[in-house]
Amino acid sequence: MKRFILTLLILLPVMANAQSDSFKKYLNRHNGKSGFTTIEIPGQMLSLMQGENAESADVFKRTERLTLIICESYDSEKREEADEMIRQGGYQLMTAINNEGNEVRIYAILKKNNSSNEFLMQVTSEDDMVLISILGDIDLKDVSNFSNIGTSK
Repeated sequence: MKRFILTLLILLPVMANAQSDSFKKYLNRHNGKSGFTTIEIPGQMLSLMQGENAESADVFKRTERLTLIICESYDSEKREEADEMIRQGGYQLMTAINNEGNEVRIYAILKKNNSSNEFLMQVTSEDDMVLISILGDIDLKDVSNFSNIGTSK
């Protein structure tokens, strides 16, 4: 599971200035609590990770924030709480993938007025969950850069 999550983390900045209120509340509620790890990476830090690929570098520059919430000892109560946060946030399900006991769901809040889009990835296994929020001036077309990270053209 950790290797799977690490792979997703490497790929995530391609998918991404305001996070949804429900996500902010969820983050604030669990920040610093036992069993939860939270990581917030501002866009300035992401721009340092541009790499050699011009398209990927452009996406990193347009990414405003990457936020991770890692939940250990994941159970049905914590799942219900995360699912409620997703419903309240108005996220639209883009895709769902099930693979050997791991479930990945990608949600989005897409703005039509040239403001920041938000992508939320929920990765779950039997006993842990990772929520990854990516904000930025990016769209679904940028997701195709997944395969280009770390490569040069």
